[in-house]
Amino acid sequence: MTNPSILPYPEFVYDERQDFEYNFWKWRDMADNEAKQENRPRYTEIEAKAIFQQQYGHYSKGVAL
Repeated sequence: MTNPSILPYPEFVYDERQDFEYNFWKWRDMADNEAKQENRPRYTEIEAKAIFQQQYGHYSKGVAL
């Protein structure tokens, strides 16, 4: 049974109108919410940055998180 007080986020879509860091924090918020819904630990900051860099690094334009 799901918790009705936790609403699912839509699937993350990288917003090219925003900068790389903004997109990371939006993705991180969504990933944290997903972890909470699935009753599993959140990614550490290092893990989250590594995963985001791996998945969306081609948008970074050389910007490091």
